[in-house]
Amino acid sequence: MKTLLKIALGLMLILPGTVLSQDWTRWKADSNQVQIVKTKNGSRIRARVVAINPEYVTIKIFSQTLDLPTDSIKSIKIDDQVVLDQEGRTKVLLTSTAISLGFYGWGIPTALRIKNNQALAASYLFIGAGGFFLPYYLTQKSEVSDAAATGYLYGSTRGIMHGLGSYILAAGERHWDHRNAIGTMCAASIAEGIGFYHLAEKLNYTGGRAEAVGVYGDFGLVNLGIFAPMTLGFDDSRSNGAAILLGSGTGLVAGHYLTANNDYTRGDAFALSDAGVLGGYAGLTIAALTEMKGEKEIPGCVMAGSLTGLSIGERLIRNKNFTTGQGWMIRLSMLAGALTGGGVAYLIRKEPEPKLYSSLSCLGALGGYAVMFSSAAASSDNAVSQNKPVHFYVNPMPLWVKGSRKNNFSAPVAGLQMMF
Repeated sequence: MKTLLKIALGLMLILPGTVLSQDWTRWKADSNQVQIVKTKNGSRIRARVVAINPEYVTIKIFSQTLDLPTDSIKSIKIDDQVVLDQEGRTKVLLTSTAISLGFYGWGIPTALRIKNNQALAASYLFIGAGGFFLPYYLTQKSEVSDAAATGYLYGSTRGIMHGLGSYILAAGERHWDHRNAIGTMCAASIAEGIGFYHLAEKLNYTGGRAEAVGVYGDFGLVNLGIFAPMTLGFDDSRSNGAAILLGSGTGLVAGHYLTANNDYTRGDAFALSDAGVLGGYAGLTIAALTEMKGEKEIPGCVMAGSLTGLSIGERLIRNKNFTTGQGWMIRLSMLAGALTGGGVAYLIRKEPEPKLYSSLSCLGALGGYAVMFSSAAASSDNAVSQNKPVHFYVNPMPLWVKGSRKNNFSAPVAGLQMMF
């Protein structure tokens, strides 16, 4: 087991260089399938040609497929400047640096059984520095979309739990070793971070859809991977490890198909996640009000509430297209509502009363979510309505000015605007 662990950790250091790096010269060599095109406004982009027709050319730019009229693009020299999609590069660098300092820096030396204090300190500092410099170097000439960065964030963080589940499933309680467990978690985190990075690009995810699929994966992990075994009373550790992997995988697969027919934004994903959390809290409140005390009933009630809230949230956010800021406002409003409810409960009764505190804070969170969700939805609808092609307006101000002042001022009192 130790030998396999060392091999796995060695591969972790080689894998990023072989998978994340892109061969920059292949874009120049493969001129039959890849072209650099220039639009009429002068912007230069790199696009993969999907199909060529007499009237239009179908190209793929980043994760979008577009049909452009043939006369609207023209080939330019291969050595001209290329604009890369690196919208998600900052997120990748921040994620890699944070997880290297927070987990890899001490997890890898622990897994390798380094006991010398000086070596431990040096390893932590080198791994933390490498968490920035390695992805920075590898992504210098690579496209790093927002979807890929979101996939990397999900895989590298949730991979820790998946690695734990894998080790529990393989080793069980009898052969448990915390160093081997940490090593497996590090290996799974790195492998899944790289894997989801490329999978998000391969599946043509947008940043919002990648975020939403991650939400479904999280709720599958928590509900089916943790709460379901508690509700069913699993005693075998390997069954719990299998539930973690199966629950997370089920959530990801379900999220992939449920988000296929809806154009998700990151704000939509936030509102969806908050609905699931609110449903779980409502389930916990119901358990408190009904005085459930069983080890199986409470997790089951929370799980049922969470899945119900997630289902309701999925229907609420259809065709909403919330911005990231609106998503944060909904989340903060829900939190503020919960705190307000807790404050009211404290004013009513200072002594600890789980039923009162839980019910009022839940109602406050529900109210905060509903108010801000409605406000954000109205703002989105208003923004869409302002872009209508036909707009009729009335301006009574010229009549008032003409009646109050003697001048030659004139302006239209009413009009019709049409956008083409």
